[in-house]
Amino acid sequence: MGDLIRAYDVQKDSEMTQPLDYKNRAALKPVAAVFKAEISNIIRLTKMEKLFHVRILDDAQRERFTFLPGQFVMVEVPGFGEVPISISSSTTNKGFIELCIRKAGTVT
Repeated sequence: MGDLIRAYDVQKDSEMTQPLDYKNRAALKPVAAVFKAEISNIIRLTKMEKLFHVRILDDAQRERFTFLPGQFVMVEVPGFGEVPISISSSTTNKGFIELCIRKAGTVT
């Protein structure tokens, strides 16, 4: 304990000081891409939660895959269905993405 949370001045962040422009479609990232991936590692966090390291198979796709905090991926398990999962990893990590998944249904 004893760690202090430092104050963050949002006025220094240009994205925080600009009014929201909901008509600016150029700011949105394209979403119609499909990436084949494999699970490269699984870390058991609790009885119900696991952290999956998912690696995009194609090197070129892996390099250009980007995301912003709060975005998610649609994960499809053939024969079982698909489900949206929030990306848990840092936006700077290019080797794999992390998905923290709680056991809840058929897909998860």
